[in-house]
Amino acid sequence: MAGRACVLSGATGFLGSRIAGRLVGDGVTVIAPVRADTDPSRLHKACGDRSAGSLILVDAAPDGLVSRIVGSCRGEDRASGPPFVLHAATCYGRNGESDAELRAVNVELGCAMLEVAQALGAAGFVNVDTVLSASLGRYAASKAAFRSHLRGAAVVAGMPIVNLRLEMLYGPGDSGHQLVSWLIARCLAGDEELALGRGDRAREFVHVEDAAAACVAVLDGLPRLQAGWHETRVGGETATVRAVAESVRELSGASTVLRFGAREDRSVEIDDQLPDDALLRAHGWVRRIRLATGLREMVEGMSR
Repeated sequence: MAGRACVLSGATGFLGSRIAGRLVGDGVTVIAPVRADTDPSRLHKACGDRSAGSLILVDAAPDGLVSRIVGSCRGEDRASGPPFVLHAATCYGRNGESDAELRAVNVELGCAMLEVAQALGAAGFVNVDTVLSASLGRYAASKAAFRSHLRGAAVVAGMPIVNLRLEMLYGPGDSGHQLVSWLIARCLAGDEELALGRGDRAREFVHVEDAAAACVAVLDGLPRLQAGWHETRVGGETATVRAVAESVRELSGASTVLRFGAREDRSVEIDDQLPDDALLRAHGWVRRIRLATGLREMVEGMSR
């Protein structure tokens, strides 16, 4: 992909910054729409020591966004081929965001990114999605709404459109809202006890670096895909919440009492029609970070 460009939304985020760092390191120019009130330090840190490519920040204000991105991309020398577009931005609604704010990121920004891809004659469009069922809540419903729009657009888009259904992310540097980082923080803080659900529900945990590698592998393979809709699951290592919590307590050396069943389990419904990961495997992607290794490295990093 060296010498090409990728328009990447969500580049300052937990996953997006890792994707940006990998792309810049591979010699790709990353064009990232970023809001004026967003701290770009995580993005600069991810890309700072990977200088083969370049990083261009574009004002992400909705008015005129498409024309600003298209102008920035056309200002670059694209002799090596048309650009890629990857929509990784997401809003979970964990900070009291309104329905309109969730829709602005999870639906409207995605539509703008698709418009950018069409205006540029992009090599393809990749969307980072969730495995959660649309019935689970506002976040999952908004992601499902864009997925439906994107699937319809794929019929006439004239380019490959790939939807990545992502399992539960974990890894260093998240916002602290993810289950794993919260458990580690509480154990390292010396909490006497934690009230948890039963913890017997199994989930798939995928390390953020493996997820970023999956995104880059799909981008790299876009020129070999036919135009139209493609979907794949980005799976992780299966474990129960109880097993993860007990591992975190052991690794942190905490004496925290884990009171399983002391609170009601959060409702987690996984879409029952998920695709397999055949497309990812065809692009050479494999999970490289075992859950035990990822947990240990997180505990060591957060304890410094």
